Amino acid sequence: MPKEKVFLGEGLEPSSEKADTETTRYLEDLSRQMVNALNERQYDHPVFKHFTEVTSKLDTKSGSGSLSDRLEEQKRVTTSNPGYRILIKDTSSFINATEDVVEVLLVVEISEGVGMAGESIGVFKWMKQKSNDMWKCKETTYMRGHPAV
Repeated sequence: MPKEKVFLGEGLEPSSEKADTETTRYLEDLSRQMVNALNERQYDHPVFKHFTEVTSKLDTKSGSGSLSDRLEEQKRVTTSNPGYRILIKDTSSFINATEDVVEVLLVVEISEGVGMAGESIGVFKWMKQKSNDMWKCKETTYMRGHPAV
């Protein structure tokens, strides 16, 4: 019996070919490296060169401040909450072939403070630059979780 195909959205297909798998693994790794750099307070980590043009959104607001603005905000959060850590629970990715975009989804849990209870989802939208073949994260969207009842 053939496996039922799940509709993921217009142009989104699960990665299946070897090249696609290598690409998604690479971008999942870059996404995890960024989270780990934040956890380790390594705000000058080389991974951030892939995030210089990112626009960040939270489910309650959006913004387009510079990377340095976002890192300064992260420093304020971690100074106020020394035990703050982002725990990665799961990772998945999808290729949008019509737009040459890879979306990496991270299921995360914040370990302390800042009003993000339970699991949350982060979506990292990656695009490859034509000029130098470098992958850049263009957009991050975070949807906050709620504590279990």
